[in-house]
Amino acid sequence: MDAYANGTHLFTFALTECLYAMVLPSNPALKMATGVTATLIGTIYSSPHDIRAAARNSHEMSRTVGDSGQIIDKAIAGISDDDWTKMGREEVDEAKKLFLRESGDGERIFGALGDSLDQLAKHSFQLAVASVAVSSVLLALSMASSAGKLFPPAAPAVEAATIPAGNAAMAALRGVVTKGSTVYLMSAGLATTVAMQLATMSSRSLTNSVNPTGKGDLPEFEQVYLPNLPTLTKDGKPLTEKKDGE
Repeated sequence: MDAYANGTHLFTFALTECLYAMVLPSNPALKMATGVTATLIGTIYSSPHDIRAAARNSHEMSRTVGDSGQIIDKAIAGISDDDWTKMGREEVDEAKKLFLRESGDGERIFGALGDSLDQLAKHSFQLAVASVAVSSVLLALSMASSAGKLFPPAAPAVEAATIPAGNAAMAALRGVVTKGSTVYLMSAGLATTVAMQLATMSSRSLTNSVNPTGKGDLPEFEQVYLPNLPTLTKDGKPLTEKKDGE
């Protein structure tokens, strides 16, 4: 079974443990640490499985775009020299070069995006596991603190042990979240770059579709005028006038 599919369940379980720990009659400082931990978990809540699925789709798109260049090459190579005499081989070769350049850029862009999403899915799952580990520690400490209140002589010793341990657990998760946030920001930046590059490629493709060779300006169209055409009907009326009943 895919372990990443359990990512969202782990995040949910960690939040549930934190909420349960917060309702226990434990030390206020421990409650605060648990509340901060729950907030941290909420900021990194994600689905490692869905992120990795998006990564696989990006890699598949990269392969598809890359394969399209080979398909074009094979198709053009299959045209015989005799057939080329009836077509503009030079123009087709120029258009092919432009297409291969665009497809090469697309292949690299989607590949880079897939790699980034793979890394992001890995960090998301690691954060889910870390969240459960920390929330479980905080819940155990909260239960110990609550139990200490039932036996007053042991309360000072219990508080002296649980509060530093709770703060340490919260700090550990905060460090993991900080590193994970850096990965998130890098992935978001890459996604923005990919979107901009794809928009640029689309714009170039529209231009190339009407000017595939990329040479010179687009053709100018002028109105054609044919001299000595008749302007009157056989009845001597202008051709632009409608006859009765029309």
